[in-house]
Amino acid sequence: MTFEDVAGAVVICVGLSLAFTTSSAPPLWQVTLGILLAGWVFGPLTVLGHELGHALAIRLLTGRAALIVVGRPPAAGFALGGIKLQLSPLPPRGVMFAGLCVWDSRGVPWRTIAIVSLAGPAADLLQLTGCLGLISVLGGQSAVIRHGFVILACVLALRVIANLRPSCVEGRDGRATLFHRDGHQALLALRRAREKAPAPAGPSAPVVTQSTANSVPPPGHRP
Repeated sequence: MTFEDVAGAVVICVGLSLAFTTSSAPPLWQVTLGILLAGWVFGPLTVLGHELGHALAIRLLTGRAALIVVGRPPAAGFALGGIKLQLSPLPPRGVMFAGLCVWDSRGVPWRTIAIVSLAGPAADLLQLTGCLGLISVLGGQSAVIRHGFVILACVLALRVIANLRPSCVEGRDGRATLFHRDGHQALLALRRAREKAPAPAGPSAPVVTQSTANSVPPPGHRP
């Protein structure tokens, strides 16, 4: 059982307990709809928000194009200012990530790569702040939507903590590193910057988003 498995179970319990500790206990159907809203509507949108954090940093700091993929086909595709998007509310199957952002990091300074790595968690923090604000504004009104936002806030908090962990995700056999989390990638990039290592010369580095953690693999590494 991984950290994400345990933390995910805790998030669900906390979210449900918060939903049920309002001034009046909500009906079960309201909590159920709240969970569905958090998982199928708000969830994919927050994954998109995380990836847009990476992509906007890429565009602002390097001017390079980025491709964002959220969910699995069939997906709607469109372009926005050098950022191509493929979006679907359907969760991925058979893979460890819910979304990814692909860009070409060749020749990019390590400090810039560190900023790009941290832009995703920063976007999650902004989303969490907005989510808490909406919960406060809704109060006792719109119970279904409020419960969805309560659960979503717990998920976002978990995602921020998981993404900033300085660790990597390994394969089931424990022999190969699939990808690094955002916090780990930022630390590696800053370390290489202090060592004055040459800029990466490998192929494009995909930014992978797990269901509970988002990561930027080192240049030249593909999950």
